[in-house]
Amino acid sequence: MTLHPIYLVIALILLWWPRQWLQLGRRKVSHRGVSSPPFARRRQQDERARIGRDPNDRSVHLRSELGRIRSYIDLVRSGAGIFVLTRWSFTATPEAGRNLALVIGAIVLIGTLIQTVRPRRQLELVAPIWYLSGLTFGMGDWYLALFALCLLWAIGFVLPGPALFLTAYAVLFSGFHYGFDRVSLPVLLMSGMIILPVLLSLLSGRPLELRLKRLIADSGPESK
Repeated sequence: MTLHPIYLVIALILLWWPRQWLQLGRRKVSHRGVSSPPFARRRQQDERARIGRDPNDRSVHLRSELGRIRSYIDLVRSGAGIFVLTRWSFTATPEAGRNLALVIGAIVLIGTLIQTVRPRRQLELVAPIWYLSGLTFGMGDWYLALFALCLLWAIGFVLPGPALFLTAYAVLFSGFHYGFDRVSLPVLLMSGMIILPVLLSLLSGRPLELRLKRLIADSGPESK
């Protein structure tokens, strides 16, 4: 197995960059009193309207997720990162394919943990839905990953919370590959990555949250 360091470093930056670091620039702008861009204002209005209808609704809404610029960033960077990692970072013989899959799985595991676990005043677990979505296109067959993602969003609004949402995602992703006889070690590893945040939530006793809802709660009048 041959390693290509430059491509590996690029892949690691894309996959291991903590999502919360993307908020640093936004916080600086807001502190200077600069108004939010139109998409941010529209997202806040949509979320306030949704929360006003049902404050206890923890389901994942596609409209709300599509109104967040960081959703697109997570999707593109994880998709690009897994592409660079699997296509350009290593050259391996067929005999070393299993070892290569395990190495890639370990890298993706670390990236998923970085995106999920937020060590603040208290342990905080965030469901990296779009980050995981980008990974599925590189770890499995892209068209089966797309089918699973589309079906997930079609039924996602009835799933009560991000934990059940990711559980359904893992079932659909692995189920489509099983149904089309495309199951492989990377597919199994990716299914485990999707369910990993749910397992962390169960083991730690901490709820699995969406960053969007936590930000809205933090920006309310009672936040400090």
